Amino acid sequence: MGLNAPDLAGDRNACEREPIHIPGAIQPHGVLLSIDPADWSIAQASANSADLLTMAPEDLCGRPLADLLGPDAVAELACRDLSPVFPHLHDAIPVAVATAPQRPLCCVAHRHDDRVILEFEDTAAGTAHASSEELHRKLSYGVGRIARSGDDVRDICETAVIEMHGLAGFDRTMVYRFDTDWHGEVVAEQTSGLPKRYLGHHFPASDIPAQARELYTRTLLRVIPDVDGPAIPLVPPLDPARGQPLDLSYASLRGVSPIHLQYLRNMDVRATMALSLLVGNRFWGMIVCHSATPRTVSAPLRGVCQELAEVVAARLFRRDAEHRATGFLQARNRADMLADALSESPDLVSGIERRAQMLLSWFDCTALLGRIHGKPVRCGTDATPPPALPTRRGADPVRLDDQWIAAADPVGVYITGAARADFVGAVHLPLSPDGGDYLVLGRRERVRTVVWAGVADGQDKHDLSPRASFEAWSEIVRGRSLPFDGVSHQMAVEIRRRLIDRLMLEERRSRALELERRVAERTRELAQARAEAERASNAKTRFLAAASHDLRQPLQAGVIFHSVLSRRNQDPRQAEVIEQLGRSLEVLQGLLEGMLDISRIDAGIVAPERQVFPVQSVLDQLQVEFAPAAARRDLKLRVKPSAVQVHSDRNLLYRILHNLVANAIQFTDHGRIVLGCRMGGAGGNGGTIRILVCDTGRGIPPDMTEAIFEEFMQLSNPARNRHLGLGLGLAVVERLSALLGHRIAVRSVPDRGSIFEVTIPRVKAEVMGGVGVRGPESGG
Repeated sequence: MGLNAPDLAGDRNACEREPIHIPGAIQPHGVLLSIDPADWSIAQASANSADLLTMAPEDLCGRPLADLLGPDAVAELACRDLSPVFPHLHDAIPVAVATAPQRPLCCVAHRHDDRVILEFEDTAAGTAHASSEELHRKLSYGVGRIARSGDDVRDICETAVIEMHGLAGFDRTMVYRFDTDWHGEVVAEQTSGLPKRYLGHHFPASDIPAQARELYTRTLLRVIPDVDGPAIPLVPPLDPARGQPLDLSYASLRGVSPIHLQYLRNMDVRATMALSLLVGNRFWGMIVCHSATPRTVSAPLRGVCQELAEVVAARLFRRDAEHRATGFLQARNRADMLADALSESPDLVSGIERRAQMLLSWFDCTALLGRIHGKPVRCGTDATPPPALPTRRGADPVRLDDQWIAAADPVGVYITGAARADFVGAVHLPLSPDGGDYLVLGRRERVRTVVWAGVADGQDKHDLSPRASFEAWSEIVRGRSLPFDGVSHQMAVEIRRRLIDRLMLEERRSRALELERRVAERTRELAQARAEAERASNAKTRFLAAASHDLRQPLQAGVIFHSVLSRRNQDPRQAEVIEQLGRSLEVLQGLLEGMLDISRIDAGIVAPERQVFPVQSVLDQLQVEFAPAAARRDLKLRVKPSAVQVHSDRNLLYRILHNLVANAIQFTDHGRIVLGCRMGGAGGNGGTIRILVCDTGRGIPPDMTEAIFEEFMQLSNPARNRHLGLGLGLAVVERLSALLGHRIAVRSVPDRGSIFEVTIPRVKAEVMGGVGVRGPESGG
């Protein structure tokens, strides 16, 4: 909110609803025609048309414009750019009407609301200047002086009023500047022998209501030559073709609101000219000229004055741009300086506390409070930081307020008592989406005296008539700090970005430290587990050593006793029992050997002893060992001969093939078992040989070809009959193959049989019939 301006314009809402762009009348110093561009016929005319055009409006309406001005003038109008913008609105065309060719007129034309509007003025009327060259000479001097004016806004405005005052010739010239709430202040004033009555005075926003400000942004120059001149109506009042009033937003002759005319009379003003100052796209203010007597301003002079006002606006824009650029550069430099300073602190809270005075001096503040990671931050105030700062949506959550705003008070709702005085104005820096991290920098109250131009003394506030007094009176403004400017806002944005970057860095650092802690903790747990595993492995090794001796010795003694008993037995009735005892001892011996094999391999006790040997020696040994067992099951055991030399551990390879052949005999009910060799691996590598164990047995389901190598896995022993083993055979095969670096593969079709293959390195024999002396070939 802005200053608590008095309501000096009566019923403001009713005043702002006045349709000032369609007054239905014009000022009396000219004549206006509305032209239908479809056929260039006259649709409406002002009631005073006979004064300059010698024809009454009733005689003009409906007639072609060419009958009045001639076809050449109409052709020139049709070729012109009639856009309602500067400089076209002041580009007058000299014309003469057919009925009074001896009277020169000037015509200004523009197109708006699908009508061409022509405004006629007498070239002899108005202030006389030596020539257009004289006008442009004064303009050139004025432009140069404004361009060389100082960088302070008041210096620019003072130069502008001096140049405009000399150019336009009015009694009083002022620069009127708007604040954020559209209240105005006269920041420069120049007079001709009169006291500077309004310099430094403020005017309430109601003096120039919203619809008037909107018109001033479209029509940048407005002249009222005589406030007591009668309003001249348009004939007919409504456009005949459309049945609606003519929009005169861009017409210089547009009629004036009676309220505004009375407002000027109360100021002892009889003529006025107002020029809008648009700085960028912002309605910055106005240059206002007053005269105590009626004064007509010619179209050429209006155009020159408008050019000078454009130069003033451009100079103000350049000054603002330079000020913003310098301020924004300073804002970034200060934000970088703060970031560097905070980097020297271990955490953000301590860093802000150390640099609090620097922050406060940059924003011209006296108090700071906030919270970072739940920790309070405070400097220059006894206030307790609230748990969270209410946030607002949008791309720019930064706020800079020079007073508290009722229920929207973001910090004051938590602060009471004397501490509230530290935060009359504040810079709000939210640092987290939930408002839990934030900083607020506060300014104390700055009591000011504002001089208003007049007060409606005893006037009914609902009266639409304008105020009658413009005598200065003073208001003491309390409850506000000095306002913040755009540079402060940019600095707040930049500093907030640096603080958020630091918060994110601390968050990442905290996560990294937490991760390191968890990794260290897990490392300790893994070290403890490894130590326990090593202790268990050592215990297992000791068990294996004891088992190898303590378990095998009585088992071997039992085998010997069984052999002696079977030879000495003469009783046929005991022979079956002795035979059953022998089979049980064999099963027990197999179970023990399997468990000990698994344990020794897992404990790393088994170390391969590689050598070169003929693979046929292993195949022959297997045939001799398993031929009786195959015969007992009516199976054919066939071994294909091979002269290949291999490089491996003979005993461990034998154990692998022994388990594969034993499984093949056990799970084949009829048919045959074949052992053989094939050259080359699956990739066609000639440095390997594949030993195959093929059977015509029960086969293996496809989804179980990997599970069969797990410990205690038995597909054909759901009852867990220990006479059929523990299911450790293929587990031993898988571990021994991995230990030797030999690849194991299996292919199987249920009810048709299986093929197990072991791929091992092949070597070449250098001596015919001897044992090879070379190592494995490359690629094996």
